Amino acid sequence: MIGVTAPSSGVKIELHHMFKRACESMKRKGYKVVCGETVWTQEKAKSASAKKRANEFIEMMKR
Repeated sequence: MIGVTAPSSGVKIELHHMFKRACESMKRKGYKVVCGETVWTQEKAKSASAKKRANEFIEMMKR
């Protein structure tokens, strides 16, 4: 499994289509791709609160 999280800033909304295409490409190659919520958000140069980013990262590492 490939887990994608945003420990800093997320993907700007204008670029979501490119990121989705990249994930779909990896899935077609047989990889299981899981995108966290923080990837899709961007506010004041960060994807979410520090606590949310840390929790998402920890959960991805556990999986």
